[in-house]
Amino acid sequence: MATLSVFAGAVVLSRGAIDPSVADGLETAVGVMLMALGGNVIYRLVRERINIHVHRHDAGDVHIHAHSHAGEERPHGKTPHDHEHRPEFPVRSLLVGIMHGLGSVIGMALLSAVISVPLTFTARHLTWAHYGIRGVGCYRRGDRAVTGS
Repeated sequence: MATLSVFAGAVVLSRGAIDPSVADGLETAVGVMLMALGGNVIYRLVRERINIHVHRHDAGDVHIHAHSHAGEERPHGKTPHDHEHRPEFPVRSLLVGIMHGLGSVIGMALLSAVISVPLTFTARHLTWAHYGIRGVGCYRRGDRAVTGS
C-alpha cells in the first residue's frame, strides 16, 4: 500500500502521467511479485505435505479441511484424520480483514479528496456559466429564467 501511495502521490502532485516505460516496469514488478508469492505457496504446500479435502463431522457439518503431514512416516491413506477445531477466535483473519477494509476506506477518502478539488473550483468560479446556460435554455423554451438568488 505504501509503495502504491508513494507512486500515485508523486503522479498527482506533479500533475503528470507515468511514463509508459516506467508503467511497464512497475507492471512487470507486480507480475513477478505475484508469481513469487504463488510459488512460495506451492513450495510450502509441498514442503509441509499439506493435504486438502472435504471433511464431514458427525453432526453433518461439511467444510474444506487442510492439514499438514510433515514428519509423518505412514502413507497418507493410513493416517487418521481426526482433529479438533480451535476454540479461539481467528484474530489473524480478523486483522487481515480490518487492514483490507482500512486500505479501501483510506483509498476512497484520498480519491474523494482529489476529486473534490476540481469540483470545488468549478463550484466557486464557474457559477456564472451555469446560470448562463440555464438562462439560454429557458429563453429557448420560452420559460422565465430562474436565478439562484
